[in-house]
Amino acid sequence: PAEYERAMRLAKASQGRCLPRLSLEDLRPVLRLATAVVGVDSGITHWAAALGRPTVGLFTGTPARRFGLDWAPQAASLEGPSMAIDRVTAVLRGWELV
Repeated sequence: PAEYERAMRLAKASQGRCLPRLSLEDLRPVLRLATAVVGVDSGITHWAAALGRPTVGLFTGTPARRFGLDWAPQAASLEGPSMAIDRVTAVLRGWELV
């Protein structure tokens, strides 16, 4: 619950949307229609990038150099201090999405 509340605050601050818990089947059409996806290093974030969605991956416990999204055409991998919301917003601005 605390993590979801934090995600809600971040989404609100960035004019984004925090999704409720969804099955992978229910998540697929959401990812395909997303303007952009921002998430921690997870299968879902990698899936969004594989679907061609602009994706910002936040690498908190795994090294971006090993598990990053550099293979995707419109993706960024942030870790450490670069994960600040202003950096995420700058990446999205660079893609003209905000």
